[in-house]
Amino acid sequence: MPNKVSEMTEATTSFTDSGEAVISQKIEVLPDLSASSLAADEFAEYYDIERTVDEIVKGGYKSVCPIPFRRPR
Repeated sequence: MPNKVSEMTEATTSFTDSGEAVISQKIEVLPDLSASSLAADEFAEYYDIERTVDEIVKGGYKSVCPIPFRRPR
């Protein structure tokens, strides 16, 4: 007679997997070209630049990225 722990384990292992399929799945990513069609003022509004700058200044941040950005060569 199986105990409750083994029943639970069997149910769990048959229901879940390692997630490897999701991790190794390739997806197609297309560039966002919406900004290239905007005028300067529309661009600033679209990306909410004024509020972003205000938050950076108000927070006293020196960097907004946790690691230094390095432009690809």
